Amino acid sequence: MSLKMLLVALFVAALESIIGTVILEEKVPKWREKEKIENNIPRKPVEFLLHPKMMEGNLYLYFETSLSDFSIYIYDVNGCIVHYNQSLDTDVVTIQGANAYPYSVEIISPVVSICGEIVLE
Repeated sequence: MSLKMLLVALFVAALESIIGTVILEEKVPKWREKEKIENNIPRKPVEFLLHPKMMEGNLYLYFETSLSDFSIYIYDVNGCIVHYNQSLDTDVVTIQGANAYPYSVEIISPVVSICGEIVLE
């Protein structure tokens, strides 16, 4: 009888650790493109890559596209502008103390306008 109880206890402990690991997974920010409007069709399609990353309570947005002629607007969940910039000198935008998800992002240039959001998944 005690061997059955020991096996049941071990099985329940193993199951709790597996379920606890799945439940406690940290959500990470993800970029979702909602709309893309190309104003002037260039010879080469415009590929826009944005990789959000959360570190130490701050949201870092890494752009893999040249941002020399882009205007970037980032809004929090309440519609307040948390970042605005024209012609970034760097490929990284930092939002201090990011906790107002989802963030809406508008990227506007003479060639393309892109709207999207950053959500936790």
